[in-house]
Amino acid sequence: MKIELLAPAGDIECLKAAIRAGADAVYFGYESFNARANVENFNKENLREAVRFAHLFGVKMYMALNILITNNEFEHTIEIVRFARECKVDAFIVQDIGLATFLKNAFPNIELHASTQMGISSLEGALFLKKMGFSRIVLARETSLVEIKRIKENVDIEIEYFVQGALCVGYSGNCYFSSLVEGASGNRGKCKQLCRLPYLLQSGNIKKHGYLLSTKDLCMVPVLEELAKAGVTSFKIEGRARRSAYVAGTVKTYRRVIDEAYQYNDSDIIKLKSLFNRGDYSCGYLKNEKMIYPQLNSHLGVEVGKVEKFKRGNKFNEVVVRSSHEIIRGDLLQCSSEATQGTISVYDVKSLGEQKYYITTTNVVEKGAIVRRLVDKKLEDEVLADERKLSVKGCFFAKQGEKPMLSLSVGGVQISVIGEDACQCAKSQVLDKEECFKQLSKMGENFSLDALDFVSDGVFLRKAQLNELRRKALDKLENAIIQENEKHLCEDFIHQQIGLDDEKVFDNNEKIYVFNDLSKLKENLDLPGVFVLSPNEYRKDEIVSLAQGTSKMIFLDTPVYAEKKEIDFLKDIISASDNIGVVANNYYALGLTTPDKTIIGSEMNVVNSHSINLYKSLGYSKIILNKEKFFELDVNDKRGLFMHACVNEKLIYFKHCPIKEHIGGNCGQCRYKEGISYTLAGKKYILKRNKTASCLFYLQGENAERRAVKGFGAVIEI
Repeated sequence: MKIELLAPAGDIECLKAAIRAGADAVYFGYESFNARANVENFNKENLREAVRFAHLFGVKMYMALNILITNNEFEHTIEIVRFARECKVDAFIVQDIGLATFLKNAFPNIELHASTQMGISSLEGALFLKKMGFSRIVLARETSLVEIKRIKENVDIEIEYFVQGALCVGYSGNCYFSSLVEGASGNRGKCKQLCRLPYLLQSGNIKKHGYLLSTKDLCMVPVLEELAKAGVTSFKIEGRARRSAYVAGTVKTYRRVIDEAYQYNDSDIIKLKSLFNRGDYSCGYLKNEKMIYPQLNSHLGVEVGKVEKFKRGNKFNEVVVRSSHEIIRGDLLQCSSEATQGTISVYDVKSLGEQKYYITTTNVVEKGAIVRRLVDKKLEDEVLADERKLSVKGCFFAKQGEKPMLSLSVGGVQISVIGEDACQCAKSQVLDKEECFKQLSKMGENFSLDALDFVSDGVFLRKAQLNELRRKALDKLENAIIQENEKHLCEDFIHQQIGLDDEKVFDNNEKIYVFNDLSKLKENLDLPGVFVLSPNEYRKDEIVSLAQGTSKMIFLDTPVYAEKKEIDFLKDIISASDNIGVVANNYYALGLTTPDKTIIGSEMNVVNSHSINLYKSLGYSKIILNKEKFFELDVNDKRGLFMHACVNEKLIYFKHCPIKEHIGGNCGQCRYKEGISYTLAGKKYILKRNKTASCLFYLQGENAERRAVKGFGAVIEI
């Protein structure tokens, strides 16, 4: 199976750059209904043009609708989807399960891709989404090669995986840090990227300063072949907020590596680093490498030399840089020493020979400073200069007394057009093949005339006639190619009422009590309500003993991340007692036990009536709503619906081990219990852990904030 190379596009310029560089597919956002609401995105004015351009080159277009959708947004979202389908968009990347089921019912033949925001990292999660109508899953970046292979071998679904670009430290879809602290939800495309800010880490007498949650960028070039063998069918490049040069350069590099059987060299990595990189890159979770780059949270560039001389001037300062890399006008240099760090925008530069470059600048740098190039103008010009054109074969027929005919073909698509006037015998200037080819080869930016069959018997044609024939032929050819490449999308919209159909008002006064400590749960079993155990460490014997010692159901809080070994571990505990249920915080957990023993957890991100209706139709009677503040769920029947009374609990989850990253040690001598905190702008966040067969960490605010819950059942942490 051919591997798809999937590129980002934040605007029309980036889209064209990606396609000309060799992308097989492009993903994009529309207006603010996507996880990159801060970029230009596409709109009603330019989407049709963008899709036509992509389909001309046989490139697929995937619209990202990868945010949570509120009840009052459904009508507009459906309008967007209807318009996108009219434009022949190929597929839709969706996070919200309520939106997904609504779209599948409204448009039965729609192609849905499960966003990485759905947090799928296991076969069990993939099986559920396949049943819900998804044809592709964008796996969580934490997913291992072993689990990718298990998914591919057991479910017929396409697998998409991020291979290049920014890496979130938080588990996608379950990062509430920005939302609960700043009121800007990452699940709404408005993340404030608090993880990129500097923190103070403290554990006993140990103190660490730096960008302690800021991850290195992904670069999977060294492991592409392993990913392909494991079952990945689409390699995805992150970067809808990046410039067109970045998009073109990364696509071009990955295109070559894929086409040349995954062979690569150091120059490929250097080119990628020159375009953008944080922390000199990482293969993410696949190779158990260090994930965090605490020294810098922005583009690191590539080291190119040193400052050999610096001299202050009246207007401009003089800098001499020694570099084995050519420095040209348009480059951006960063000069770093122990004491200072400054940048130089290169405008006035000349070579002094012997790998020395004289530059004038108004900025101040130090002699001996390390020089890194942040913008490589020559490289950016090169990657943007390449033009991807469709190879055209032509046949021109012009006989005296007959109308001229031009036939053009690209691949299996062929068209013909006929001129309006009959050809006349040439009196002096006979149309020859060379002149004909010269005029017809002016095919613009999308086509290239590579061959022309010429049949004529000494006729004369004005240039204007040839040009008009060419224009008509190209218009017809373009439309024919696009029509051939586009899928047939029928208008199959089925009207559905939005919301729960219930005229009576039913409030829910139930309470769900969440206990981190098993002994505290035992002490409070006489409370009227539902009991959830969310321990720092899941110990089977203790949990089973607790469940067997009471007639009440004990619901086990499940981690947002799990692969086979974690799932098997949880199944072993649950199967040991009929009194153990689960709070499902990820789709894999829906298969751990029966719906009557399952609570839909807040990390399933339910924010609208369609999600509620779906889960209720599947037999789930208790649903904890998303714990963010961005939505108001206006439903009459609140029975079985719960909201968190604590809004500062689990803020951000991450799979890497912060202890190994920043403090050191090993699992046999884990220092977690010594206590670890992160401080940002005077506010302290405590590192906590859920340990099943492996560890999952999260941050929690030092002081929990409480809020009133009106009409809904309350989730209360004790």
